[in-house]
Amino acid sequence: MPYHRTRKLFNLEAVLDEIDNDVIDINNVVIVPPNNLGNLSDEDEDENADVMPADVPGELEVEYNDSASESSSGSNNSDDETEVTPPVTKRAKKSKSAPVRWNNSEDILADTRDSIDPLEETHAELCDKTPYELFLLFLNDGVVNLIVDETNRFAKQKNNHLFELKSVEFLRFIGILLLSGYHSLPQQHLYWETADDTRIPIVANAMSRNRFCEIKKYIHLANNEGINVNDKAAKVRPSIDSINQGLVQFGVFSKDLSGDEQIVPYFGKHSAKMFMCNKPVKFGYKFWVLASAQGFPYKIDLYCGKETNKTKTGTVGASVIFNLLTVVENPKAHTITFDNFFTDYDLLKSLADKGFAATGTVRENRMKGAILPKSRSMKKKIVARGTTEFCSTGSIVACCWKDNKPVYCMSNYLGVTPTEKKRRYSQQEKKHIHIECPQMIASYNKTMGGVDLCDRFLSSYRPTIRGKKWYFPIFTHGINICVVAAWRLSCAIGQKYSQLEFLRLIVRCLLKIEKAEMKAREYGPATQLDEIRFDKTGHECIESKGRSVSIVPQKYVLPMW
Repeated sequence: MPYHRTRKLFNLEAVLDEIDNDVIDINNVVIVPPNNLGNLSDEDEDENADVMPADVPGELEVEYNDSASESSSGSNNSDDETEVTPPVTKRAKKSKSAPVRWNNSEDILADTRDSIDPLEETHAELCDKTPYELFLLFLNDGVVNLIVDETNRFAKQKNNHLFELKSVEFLRFIGILLLSGYHSLPQQHLYWETADDTRIPIVANAMSRNRFCEIKKYIHLANNEGINVNDKAAKVRPSIDSINQGLVQFGVFSKDLSGDEQIVPYFGKHSAKMFMCNKPVKFGYKFWVLASAQGFPYKIDLYCGKETNKTKTGTVGASVIFNLLTVVENPKAHTITFDNFFTDYDLLKSLADKGFAATGTVRENRMKGAILPKSRSMKKKIVARGTTEFCSTGSIVACCWKDNKPVYCMSNYLGVTPTEKKRRYSQQEKKHIHIECPQMIASYNKTMGGVDLCDRFLSSYRPTIRGKKWYFPIFTHGINICVVAAWRLSCAIGQKYSQLEFLRLIVRCLLKIEKAEMKAREYGPATQLDEIRFDKTGHECIESKGRSVSIVPQKYVLPMW
């Protein structure tokens, strides 16, 4: 639609020369008289009534339709939009959206969450699986075959046609990487050194040093021939998608979810590398993660810069949250929590329309005019600790709670009451006291730490063997995600393994080919893991007349799980 523009000039001839009458239709010309009325008399106006003066002593206001310029630019600037009215110098601009009406209450729509069946009932077959079998549910055939095929293709692209990686070797390679997380040495080659203080027999017997270096040299995660040059993460995108499919194969079985960022350490050169001065890990790749309150990851997404396809809210945080929540099938069965980087009024409103129950801390300039005291005023005034101010729109509640400093929070399903008691230390009274805490902030503190908890699990036994390729840290991070997901899944079904015990069992099973190559000792056979004794692969038990049982190796080929 054509719109109107207003120009105030002091020379009418300049205006008429500038405006092309063939393109622009002049609607009205208004001459505003000067402030000093003594410059013109009534007689002068009567004598020159039909003559337009060249120099107007006041302001000249011209209204015209700029339809041609609008069609050429292809855009409509709503900020300059005015109405065609009688000559009035001042016009009020139209607001883009209706103002939000807040009231001093905590009225909110009633919200009931659907129940989630326990994982032991929906997937009873998981209760009998070992840690190694649980791990293979996430590092499944799809992920293994993808990496093995792309690695062999990349080796041929590098003119090495003799290289051929098999699935068994790749699993041993993964086992050595995971072992370096809890049994680390300063240098990689020390695992194969013959010295007594550094040699690791389980590693040396599983794979030679040269073969390990060769696999690490050609490890690849995508096909270079059909790569998307516009995607910075194109070389790791297929493996990330395969891992995400494995993370949600049992559905989203947790009620409380949280979305946050996660940093993978990396000190090389890449355009997706981030620097965050306030984080423990300052250099690395940033991942957006959706995790449960217990630390189970449901989706990971590599951040490669500001997205162009934003949501209607127009913020990066909103697009990240909606992207993470695509794995949730039943929104009414879950709650989502996030921090003030993501939270704003429009996001909570959009999530409420889709059925998501959301809570998050919020910044003061994102609350759409909520009737709450400013943080500066609360700091200057002597406000008692535990004081709460709140307001509501009927569907969203915003509150300000005074702790050490003012905390702002918003929710589309929780209010302020019932409050909870929080224990704090009082500097004035020199003792611990109990203060009132709003319901939404107490819920936020309970459910927000899921991604941080998952990050702590990942950093506890992160593989220490490093590679020269920019995507090698992302590759090891994906393997580490599978281990943490398998361990949290075992905890959800009632198994009592610690993280270290769980990881050690997985590593020993990945390197189980070493057990089949050991010779029988004089005092009896070597002890075997249960996963190896009954897999009927790589060895054959033969009865003998003596006390010992000999182990005759067969072809060292493991089946695909």
